[in-house]
Amino acid sequence: MQTPADTLHQYGFALLRRETMAGHTGSACGLYSVMFFEPEKKFGIVVISNGCHTAYAAAFNTVMKKVVNILYEEVVNK
Repeated sequence: MQTPADTLHQYGFALLRRETMAGHTGSACGLYSVMFFEPEKKFGIVVISNGCHTAYAAAFNTVMKKVVNILYEEVVNK
């Protein structure tokens, strides 16, 4: 088990205004990713980025939250 680089963002990251999705975040050797899905409505969101250093994890989580919410609002929820 690894210690999270950012203890501010854990469960609840996948909570959108109208949806609760299952999923998780992950990182390895400069890669950072988020994957969330809602099986009943048959949609999921995956975002992967390279070049992420653990020193920037808090800022990266903020960006990922915005990306996931934008994808949901502009693609899934239309």
